[in-house]
Amino acid sequence: MGFSSCGGAIRTDDGGWLLGFCLYVGVCSILEAELWGIVEGLRLAWAAAVRAVPLGVDNGDVAWVVHDSTHGSGLHELVPNLQELLSRGWVFQTYA
Repeated sequence: MGFSSCGGAIRTDDGGWLLGFCLYVGVCSILEAELWGIVEGLRLAWAAAVRAVPLGVDNGDVAWVVHDSTHGSGLHELVPNLQELLSRGWVFQTYA
């Protein structure tokens, strides 16, 4: 555990910049910081009316929680937010 932040970029279909973010998330694990990045990125994408999202993760534990959020049951604040966001009308392509 340590001081953590997350960030991401949302781009157009042709790779152009649409929006991005950087967020300090406090003292947490790498898993939590990466999940915060997904949650915040999905919130911003939804607010910007972006519905088709390539969701890229390079951490197997993060991919596991994204695919089956019951695996993140110890992450009480994040998992309900993630579940609610993932239940919306997205078109995902997930990378692990």
